[in-house]
Amino acid sequence: MYLWLSLVISLLVNRWLGEPRAGHPVVLYRRLARRVEVALSRGVADDPGGRALLLGRGAVALILMVLPAVALASMVQLWLWWWSPLLFVGGAALILALAIARNTLMRYAHYIAGRLAEGDLPGARRELARILSRDCEALSEEEVSRALVEAILRNGNDNLLASVFWFVLGGLPGVAMHRAVHILNGCWDNDDFSWATRRCETLLNWVPARLTAISYAAAGRLRPALRCWQRQSGNWSYRQAEARNATPLLAAGGGALGIVLGGPIRRDGLVIERPLFGDGRAPCPTDVERALTLINRGLALWLLLLLVAAAWPAAT
Repeated sequence: MYLWLSLVISLLVNRWLGEPRAGHPVVLYRRLARRVEVALSRGVADDPGGRALLLGRGAVALILMVLPAVALASMVQLWLWWWSPLLFVGGAALILALAIARNTLMRYAHYIAGRLAEGDLPGARRELARILSRDCEALSEEEVSRALVEAILRNGNDNLLASVFWFVLGGLPGVAMHRAVHILNGCWDNDDFSWATRRCETLLNWVPARLTAISYAAAGRLRPALRCWQRQSGNWSYRQAEARNATPLLAAGGGALGIVLGGPIRRDGLVIERPLFGDGRAPCPTDVERALTLINRGLALWLLLLLVAAAWPAAT
């Protein structure tokens, strides 16, 4: 019950206050991560065994960046619980509110949807490019809507429900581990240096992504969502690490909303072929709000199930 109370309070705090920009722990952690990558990658390109060195140094950097975060979270959790369970509830709620990014996701999505509603397609493209970190200048209104809905569905897991999962499973250390790996994967640009981080994040998100996909189906069109997930699960080559967890999210999410997602995208001057996910019509700007509602309903379902699980021992 204490974990459930901390979770609910953290969501309320995050919704009320949002994520502070100046001095935010995540911002400071990103800066440190980039400095670590630069320091450990320096001079490796000229070495004959540069790729192997980058792979090894990237794995070492992953350990050096994640273990202290997990250790610190463990000590804080033990200290809070030692003083008082109520102090643990409040302290854990505050820390979890800093870890999740629900408010940021909703703010950006509403802003881009607003630009589309006002006919400001160039403005929507610029804001979308900030989220996706790729060129969006040539995207049509339909393509902007599709890319934004996909980002919402994926971030609903990566930045919200996966953190909830690891908080319930491992408390503050679990959240620290998941968020640290996720942040590092987004910060480290070199593919060889970030190889171990990408594989680690894929592993950590495997179960949460599928639970999130189930919640999308339950919160939307259940049968079409499950049918799309079943039929489209093998469409995207599992050689691509991102496909392992993106596939159920996009297939179930698209099926739940009754829209078609996926398709080719342009990144770094190259066209990346992707299969189609979901079923129905092409996305439009109004689907942005529907996707956010789907996440909120899925989150409410998680909270309800966790409340039942927490109250069950007391009832018996």
